[in-house]
Amino acid sequence: MFQKYISHFENSEPNVQEIRNVTSNLPIAQKKNEILKLVNENQVVVLSGETGCGKTTQVPQYILDEYIGKFKGANCNILISQPRRLSAISIAERIAYERGEQVGETVGYHVRLNKNLPKQSGAMLFCSTGMLLRKLCFNPNLDGISHVIVDEVHERNIQIDILLILLKHLLEANKNIKILIMSASFNTSVFSQYFNNCPVIHVPGNVYPVKEYFLEKLPPDLVGVHRYGKTYPILDVNLVANVINYVHNTQKKGAILCFLPGWDDILAVQNKLLEICEDPSELKICRAHSRLPHEEQKIIFEPVPDGIRKIILATNVAETSITINDVVYVVDSGLHKGTMFDGEQGIVSLGTQWITQANVRQRRGRAGRVQHGVCYHLFPQKALTDMEDYPKPEILRMPLESVILDCKLYCPDSKAEDFLSSALQPPSQSSLQIGVHELQMCGVLDENENLTDLGKVIVNFATHPRLSIALVYASFLGCLDPVLTICAVLTVSKEPFLNTLEDKSLIKTMDDLPDEIKEEKNINIQWSKVRKIMGPDGKLKYEILSKVMIGILTIQHNNAECEQILA
Repeated sequence: MFQKYISHFENSEPNVQEIRNVTSNLPIAQKKNEILKLVNENQVVVLSGETGCGKTTQVPQYILDEYIGKFKGANCNILISQPRRLSAISIAERIAYERGEQVGETVGYHVRLNKNLPKQSGAMLFCSTGMLLRKLCFNPNLDGISHVIVDEVHERNIQIDILLILLKHLLEANKNIKILIMSASFNTSVFSQYFNNCPVIHVPGNVYPVKEYFLEKLPPDLVGVHRYGKTYPILDVNLVANVINYVHNTQKKGAILCFLPGWDDILAVQNKLLEICEDPSELKICRAHSRLPHEEQKIIFEPVPDGIRKIILATNVAETSITINDVVYVVDSGLHKGTMFDGEQGIVSLGTQWITQANVRQRRGRAGRVQHGVCYHLFPQKALTDMEDYPKPEILRMPLESVILDCKLYCPDSKAEDFLSSALQPPSQSSLQIGVHELQMCGVLDENENLTDLGKVIVNFATHPRLSIALVYASFLGCLDPVLTICAVLTVSKEPFLNTLEDKSLIKTMDDLPDEIKEEKNINIQWSKVRKIMGPDGKLKYEILSKVMIGILTIQHNNAECEQILA
């Protein structure tokens, strides 16, 4: 049976044997037997692997293939969580490619608004962290699952910390399950200690040397009048575009990956780059951002013809997990978008912030995958000492209303403080009190922190508690459709009239909208009517909407979000 499987494996397209030669030379391959031995002998293992070592794509396959080799393949069902949807989908597609099969056979993915599940037992399922948490709601002991792999755990968003709490509790209820914690960070001792000093294994990376240039080493004519601001981080669009153009004009072939804070910054740099480049036809500009559909984001992995320079303008979605093999040059703005919460005053702020030293290492590691790489840091070298070592865990800097309500899904009889006290780094008491008070004022929790009747209705909603309450009231008042639209917009944080069309000449005015939408004065009802101009497959009729000033991709995403909320 195993030989039959191997025969199919080797005869599939593309040439799996060539791919196997590549994967066998990854650093992780040298640790394969040691990893499998540790996983088999321990319930929890922590694996730290540097950029390019192959941990994300190879470790799940090692585990599954070992089971298949022992004629126990059907007993191996692996859940692998990724903090970003793009990573979950692209990694599943990469593994399917390596195995000479289609996604949906032994590997699949499940993220919000999109899924392609394996058709057989004995498989690997990549999912977003949020989706794994939802699975734990309905299957708290993860019956039928043999292994859980938590990848990129060093990112420490709220969902990852909640997942770690649940997995720690799960170890007592399900003695047969295996948990593998994977991180690109060297700071693995904290995770080992959290899981009762479980074993740790480290895998070195496989990157070529990367030469680094900091702001003070860049040619003066590129820097111009730019001034580094430690207190007020602001993106210098001219500097970024000038550096990219300089690399394009002076360096050998190879893709350029530029890290920027947000979507507006991506558009601004793209426009400036097209303005200053002598021959824009030589550029293939790709964008990586969470708001773009997967089909567009896949373009960043595609090769370009000779004579064309691929330039990828990306947020931190391209910082971890995904690998773009032809990237040789990295331009690091040193900035990202971040949300901070003042637990004492209950104030949330969103803005551009400096990254941490860990982020700098991750971004630098994106270069030099196929040859010697170069990284241009758009900040002084001394700024590294001003940066934090690692990102502050999200649970310590975000409002906790949604987290507290989610706690009721997993431990309905426990108070939030009791549940979250077992977090890797528990939130402050003041932040918890603010969150509990907010939910009590909304009528979701009573004075004993138990769910009220309203709370029992909205606890399964995938929206912020206040938005969930609005949906409940809207259903009673007969105005669900417009309120649903508003909630979808707020949930995905999109600007409805931000158009992503490459050809800006196609963008016209509201006069080009159909009369049934144009004559409606209420913008929310306009949007509801736009949503109704959908085909049965949920896709927009482009001939109607692609030439007006509406964010096509945004509306598609919001329409899917509406369906998700109603599900």
